[in-house]
Amino acid sequence: MTNEMECLQAERLGLLSELAKLRATSLAEVLKHPDVAVRNHG
Repeated sequence: MTNEMECLQAERLGLLSELAKLRATSLAEVLKHPDVAVRNHG
C-alpha cells in the first residue's frame, strides 16, 4: 500500500508540474492554490 501511495504521489507531482508549465508559473505557486494544496493523509 505504501508503494502504491508513493506512485500516486509521484504521478500527482508530475501532473502538477505540467499544470505549472501551462500556467507559466512555478510549481510552488500552483501548490499554494487551495484546490491543489498538499494534503497530509497520514
